[in-house]
Amino acid sequence: AGRPLDAAVVIRERNPLPHACGRLCSAPCERECLRGDGPGGPVAIRALKRFAVDIELSGAPAVGGSSWRPRDRERVAVVGAGPAGLTAAHDLARAGLAVTLLEAAPEPGGLLAAGVPAFRLPRERLAADVDAILALGVDLRTGVRVDLAAPDALLGEGYRAVILAVGSAPGRRPEIPGLPPEAALDAARLVAEAAGGGRPRLGRRVGVLAAPGAVVAGMAAARVARRCGAEHVVLVVSASRADLPLDEEDLAGAA
Repeated sequence: AGRPLDAAVVIRERNPLPHACGRLCSAPCERECLRGDGPGGPVAIRALKRFAVDIELSGAPAVGGSSWRPRDRERVAVVGAGPAGLTAAHDLARAGLAVTLLEAAPEPGGLLAAGVPAFRLPRERLAADVDAILALGVDLRTGVRVDLAAPDALLGEGYRAVILAVGSAPGRRPEIPGLPPEAALDAARLVAEAAGGGRPRLGRRVGVLAAPGAVVAGMAAARVARRCGAEHVVLVVSASRADLPLDEEDLAGAA
């Protein structure tokens, strides 16, 4: 209907990270869309959401607004400002709660900031998602470490509840017989270094071994390795190509 700004408002009511989803989601809903076999293919849900929030970010004046209204101001602490913590803060704030978001790192985003290369998720797009959540009244405090052995200490500070969204554990260096320890890199750390502006030093030939459930991270590491100067990069996965959680954009970017 030519109302992308209104669409962006509606999208943000249920999706706290539309810029991230519009670029990183593998769009499984489109593969199940009933229009998939008809003329024009499935409804381009991911692209439509990406278009709406990109128009919103272009500086166009906001149209419409949320029907959200604060009902009470009970205080809730959310520990961790990665995708899970940001989503919890978004939903709680829209429910009318006073949310404090506590993050140990200097910046919010979690794996979206440290585990996703900027060529997949431009940092200004991630910042736009975070800013929209903070605009709901969420109080973000970075550089704050919480003792996870005693999170209930926060209850003594007046919080009604504490949500732990501390993210995934660091990756482990693989042990491969015959491979020198210094030659085996953890993909998550490789991507994090590149995401922070670094340029990891790699050899001419790089093999990326993606464990089940880590294909997306493996693809990111393979693309980072290629951009860092590796001339020949091989991504090894245990699944067939048809079963990979990767879309055409991912595959085309790796070609």
